[in-house]
Amino acid sequence: MSHEFFWQDQQQKQPAGLPTQVSAFLWLDVVVACLRKDMISALSERVTLFQMLILPINYTILLVLFALAGSAAPTTVVMVDHGPYAQRFYDAMQVSHSFRLQVESEGTAQAMLVRGDTVALVTIPGNFDQMVRRGQRVEIGLLVNNLNTDFTDDVTRGLRLAVTTFYQQQFPGKISIVTQIHDAHPQQTDYIPYLSVAVVVIGLLVGGLLQAGNAMARDWEQKTIKEVLLSPAPRSAIVVGKMLAAGTVSLLSALIVILFLVLVIHVSVLDWSGFLATILLLSAVSVAAGTLLGNLLKLRQTVTLLTRGISVPLFLLSGVFNPITYSTIGLVVLARLFPVHYAISLVQSTVLGQRTNILSPQGNALVLVGFLLLFVVCSCLVLRRGHSEQ
Repeated sequence: MSHEFFWQDQQQKQPAGLPTQVSAFLWLDVVVACLRKDMISALSERVTLFQMLILPINYTILLVLFALAGSAAPTTVVMVDHGPYAQRFYDAMQVSHSFRLQVESEGTAQAMLVRGDTVALVTIPGNFDQMVRRGQRVEIGLLVNNLNTDFTDDVTRGLRLAVTTFYQQQFPGKISIVTQIHDAHPQQTDYIPYLSVAVVVIGLLVGGLLQAGNAMARDWEQKTIKEVLLSPAPRSAIVVGKMLAAGTVSLLSALIVILFLVLVIHVSVLDWSGFLATILLLSAVSVAAGTLLGNLLKLRQTVTLLTRGISVPLFLLSGVFNPITYSTIGLVVLARLFPVHYAISLVQSTVLGQRTNILSPQGNALVLVGFLLLFVVCSCLVLRRGHSEQ
């Protein structure tokens, strides 16, 4: 599509003697023309469109698989004793949230440990019920594959917790010191839903950066940007039009990620109106950043490589696994320099109802609006500089 946007006609219609300026109507003409052109280009470049849609889904599946692999230690239990106390001890292990339990025979359990199919082998001895009734010492066998220190620590801590939980439930009078737990939030969130909620952010981030960055870089590669820069079209209208086109396309990937979270992960959204408003804001910030990136790099291949290279590290740095305030001061300061941190906190507040940084949801939204304005202004300035170089 041509980049000639009616500018000459509009200038000829202006009365003589008046200063040359672009009217609001012409500003909208520029926005619509840029929007239409980039939408047609995006839909015609199917490989780029497919890449933009599939990458966020790949990241989503990757993080969910990571969460499934690390959320609980696979543990095999050999129940030599099947009495009521032995069964209750097994139940105490289940509620510790540290194990993914599987009951097997001793021979099968040993073979699984050798093959690396299980992290630990817990043996409940044959005299377990008898020794517990007599109040005598009974030893629970634990054979652990200590190749992974994190899993090893989870297993040992979880087994100690199971012993304490068992005695507290069966013989409360024998334990004089107990914990009294008070939840800070009215509801608890499992690890996988907590991690998966933030995946929406990476979907919007990758989609926006790729779509907007490639669209802008394509104009620089094909030299079509020269026609725009030599015209009286306002730079803000050019940036807004390109952002609207990229945002429309990138929202498709966000929609797929949201459907995956709701239908597959079964994440319940507490505030749908706030969540959808957050999605629109995050999409705007992402495509604004992508537009600026495309203006600076001017090459689609470079934009794609940089997007793939920085998106996941920024995402992991910004508090996806736990609130960033739990980390060291250096990481906290570094995370607050990027919009991804505030985006994750805002999504978590609208979906989970949890406040995960020092700012309120309104504060996080205002920071993102500030980043949005910064990216738009910088993109306009880069285009002005490009005009002076033509």
